[in-house]
Amino acid sequence: MVRKVIDIIGPTSAFEEKGVEENKNKEIEDFSVQRFSTAEARLKKRESAKRKKGFVWTMIFAGIFVLVTAGWLIGIFYPKLTLRLYPQIEKQSFEEEVEVNAVQLYLDQENKILPGRFFEGEAEENMTFKTQGREVWDEKARGTIKIYNSCQPPRSITLREGTRFLSSEGGKIFRTVERVVLAPAQNEGGKLVPSVKEVAVIAQEGGDEYNIGPSKFSIPGFAGSTFYYTIWAESEKPMTGGFKKEVEVIKKEDLAIAEESLKKALLKKAKSLLETQLPADFVLDEGALVIEDFQKNCTTQEGEKVPQFSCQGKIKVKGLAFNLTELKNLALNCLVGKLDPEKDFDRQNLSFEFSPKSLVSETGKMLLGVKIKINSYPKIHPENILAQVGGKSEEEIKGILFEQYPFLQEAKVVFWPFWAKKAPKDKERIKVELGF
Repeated sequence: MVRKVIDIIGPTSAFEEKGVEENKNKEIEDFSVQRFSTAEARLKKRESAKRKKGFVWTMIFAGIFVLVTAGWLIGIFYPKLTLRLYPQIEKQSFEEEVEVNAVQLYLDQENKILPGRFFEGEAEENMTFKTQGREVWDEKARGTIKIYNSCQPPRSITLREGTRFLSSEGGKIFRTVERVVLAPAQNEGGKLVPSVKEVAVIAQEGGDEYNIGPSKFSIPGFAGSTFYYTIWAESEKPMTGGFKKEVEVIKKEDLAIAEESLKKALLKKAKSLLETQLPADFVLDEGALVIEDFQKNCTTQEGEKVPQFSCQGKIKVKGLAFNLTELKNLALNCLVGKLDPEKDFDRQNLSFEFSPKSLVSETGKMLLGVKIKINSYPKIHPENILAQVGGKSEEEIKGILFEQYPFLQEAKVVFWPFWAKKAPKDKERIKVELGF
């Protein structure tokens, strides 16, 4: 049998295979071109970055050059100079008396009178105080005794109030608190039976040593007589209540101290309340307060034995206030008049004190003592310095300064910029400062 063989790859398929192969070759070529282009781009990018970096550094160096040049030119053509002078100082103090007057309307520099204003207010306070007074407080022991009467022949015996009984225990003296009548003894069946009477007694002195137990007692007043042996006493229970200790007792001084402390506290409180009413820059000294009314009431009295006590008080005051700035101006004006004309002083560091030298009068006047402490120094004239140091070097400037002002402790010459070597000729660019 003849078999028919058919080629499974026809002409058309062979052609397509050839086309595929050509396409692959083309892709390879394109890939190679692409790789070449990428490498070239990277190379160009690196070169561009190098050019940019070089440009940046060029600009930096150029900027530095410009700044240095500009600074150099400024130092030559536009320098600045600061002179810091430190003169020798002398500590001085001045005192003045100033009148504060409630009817004065304006500051009177010539007569040293300062306008004042009255302000009124009230305050209340309740305070507790510790008792400072001390006393030794003792209490006498008390108890009862039975007194026996066995006098022969039987008879009644009367003992007066305060009759002494001596205890066999400790030898303590106790006294009867009232008059005692002892009935006579009785004969019962031929036997003498003493009479008995129970009475109250109190120790002769205070103290816990009189708190004795049951004891027998004799009557020292009967010593040397038959009564000493026929009249005696016995106690069945201990004596109690005796002690001696130091206790707080309110004294007159305690009440006086309390009153003074209460008044001070009330004045302080009233002053604080008044200060809330003051206008800006007004001051009120505690010595300028006038008490118009003061009342107090304490919970205890003199002689009471308590560790502490309370007092309540109420006060009504008025205070004469004044303007602090006006006082300072007045004081400085007085100071300038007293200071040597060839001297000046540091106005930033002065000590200013004032205190009342008199009470506020009924007409509203008060004297103030004012004290000012200053640091003075010989006058320095900046205008003369400015006229001489222009265009000079540091050494020349210092020579001028120490020649004209030998009292200087130190002189600092500060140029700007720092490489400038000579002072500007323009006075506006020179500054003179004082240091202390």
